[in-house]
Amino acid sequence: MQKRVFPFDLMDMEKRMSEFTFENLEQSIAARANSKDSNSYTASLVAKGVVHATKKFGEEAFETVIAALREDRTRLISESADLIYHLLVVWKISGVTLADILTELEKRTLQSGLQEKAIRTYNQISTLKEFESFDK
Repeated sequence: MQKRVFPFDLMDMEKRMSEFTFENLEQSIAARANSKDSNSYTASLVAKGVVHATKKFGEEAFETVIAALREDRTRLISESADLIYHLLVVWKISGVTLADILTELEKRTLQSGLQEKAIRTYNQISTLKEFESFDK
């Protein structure tokens, strides 16, 4: 049996991976968002707009749920990465930053979760028809 040779040190890879942050992902998306590179998936998502990007986000959310229900850890990790990426693309298109989200989360930690949830209001989409109207 032949020994596998890696082009990098596995410990170094673990160190690099642990250093990758949501901020890094946000910066990468921002850098690619307005790219003229026809091979940039991020640029193509941004160019297609928020409706398309949110559909992709919803698709990834569904796939993440399925992976979790199937208790498929490997798939759950992969789909979660896709979900987070697509969420940050939606934020980019919508002018929302990670700092905005962290500020909101910080506010919520100042009170109990049940209390916070009880007072929070949502602008819910009440019907599928209303949801579909966003596509027009």
